[in-house]
Amino acid sequence: MTSQKIKIKETDLNLYSCNCKDNFISVQTTSGYTWKTEINGTFESIKDYFFKNRFNVGDYPNEIMDKVTNLNVYKKTKTATILIASFQNK
Repeated sequence: MTSQKIKIKETDLNLYSCNCKDNFISVQTTSGYTWKTEINGTFESIKDYFFKNRFNVGDYPNEIMDKVTNLNVYKKTKTATILIASFQNK
């Protein structure tokens, strides 16, 4: 079985949405902290939320408010997890 990368132009992203419980993202911050979470929204709204906010990646009492640098959007199917979009915060 071979894998293929599908390129989606950012201008086409409004044609796609992530309104499904089978979609999730992988998030990476400037410090290298990563996590995965389910998502619901358009690509644009997801990018706005994660790239415009800072997130606490530290433990109490050493809270670290960090900036997101990378987002990968995945779709789960019965047989595979597919990377459908990847974004970098400039």
